[in-house]
Amino acid sequence: MTIHPSIARIHAKLEALRLADPQLALFGASSHEYLLAPVKTPAEVSEFEREHSIVLPDDYRQYLLHVGNGGAGPFYGMLPLTASGAAGLLSTAFPMSGAWNMTYEGDPGDKDAYMRWEAVYSDDKWRCGLLTICDFGCGDDVCLVVTGEEYGHVWMDDRCCDGGIHPDTAFGQSGRITFLAWYELWLDTSLRQTGQAGMTDR
Repeated sequence: MTIHPSIARIHAKLEALRLADPQLALFGASSHEYLLAPVKTPAEVSEFEREHSIVLPDDYRQYLLHVGNGGAGPFYGMLPLTASGAAGLLSTAFPMSGAWNMTYEGDPGDKDAYMRWEAVYSDDKWRCGLLTICDFGCGDDVCLVVTGEEYGHVWMDDRCCDGGIHPDTAFGQSGRITFLAWYELWLDTSLRQTGQAGMTDR
C-alpha cells in the first residue's frame, strides 16, 4: 500500500503545532496534549473490518496505521477505533445524502408527546454507517461515513445540540471533505491561530 503524501505533512505539522502551543492554549489541547495513541497494526484494522463487515476508507486506515489510534486532533481529540451503538449499524448503509434534522412541533407542555418525538430523533437508525471518530463535546460526535453513498466523508452528529446530522463544516470548508483532508485542515487552522501560517503550505 502506497503511503498517502499527506501523512508526512501531518507528522511535521503536528510537531510544529506541539512546539507552537506549549501552554496547550488552543481549544481542546489540554485534553489530548498533542499526543497520539499507538498506531494499529494491519491485522488489527482488518479484524475490525471483518467483525463489522465493512471496509474502512483508505485514508482513515492510513491514519490508524501511520499516525495514531486516537489522541491529538480536532476539538477534544480523536477517538480510538471502536464501534458504538447496536450491532450491525456500521454495515448498514448511511441513509442520508444531505443535511437532516427534525424539530419538535407539538405542545411544549405535553411531556409524553415530547418524549415520543425525542425517542424518534435520538434513534440509532439515523447513525447507520457512521463511525464515531472524534469527540466534539456537548454530547455531539464527528463521524466518518463507512457505508452508503457518502462513503469516506466526514459528517457531524449534532443532535445533542438540536442541530441534526450534517456534513462537517467546522473549519469553514464547503461541500464534502474526506478524513485526511479534514485532519490536515484542523492542523492548518490551528497553526494559523498560533502564528505559524507558513507551515500550512503543501
